[in-house]
Amino acid sequence: TIEKGPSILTLKKSRRSLLRSRFNGGSIVQVDFVSLEPRVALSIAEQDSSGDIYTMIGKSVLGGDVSRDTAKVAIIGSLYGMSPRKLSEVLGNIGPSDSRAILEKIKEYFKIPSLKRRLKRELKNTGSIRSHYGRIMKLDQDSDHILINRFIQSTAADAAILGFSSLMKNLSKLDIFASPVFVIHDALI
Repeated sequence: TIEKGPSILTLKKSRRSLLRSRFNGGSIVQVDFVSLEPRVALSIAEQDSSGDIYTMIGKSVLGGDVSRDTAKVAIIGSLYGMSPRKLSEVLGNIGPSDSRAILEKIKEYFKIPSLKRRLKRELKNTGSIRSHYGRIMKLDQDSDHILINRFIQSTAADAAILGFSSLMKNLSKLDIFASPVFVIHDALI
């Protein structure tokens, strides 16, 4: 939520060219993490998160029967609670029963059921859940997809901030001047 300052989070991609460096000869550069939230979820599940995860999961988990784009939609959908009916509608070429099977295979691979049980227990015992890095999140509801969504998004945000901090320290050690302007989810401008 933006409480003060420019609405950079909702700035249309086509308008990003409006950003200019305040330094003579300077450049605006964007550094971002590729597929950060699914990678975080895979890491938490102690699964391999290297390479193109959508292609890898499409082949190894879904048997190579779906395209990379279908695997990507299904992975994001499974992490955030998409129903089989909705996945079927979004993809248009897969029926609800096949969509259900795809979502279930992905949830099992990501170990979502055990993560869900752990988060429900944590919420019941403490009234909140914590990201992998310890960030406390108070929740109004305990629906499965909200618990998983908040946990993964918060953990990914923490990982991104730690990664950007490390990047800035390494650039400084190399005597490369860079001045962070904005963090947009998993990107540093």
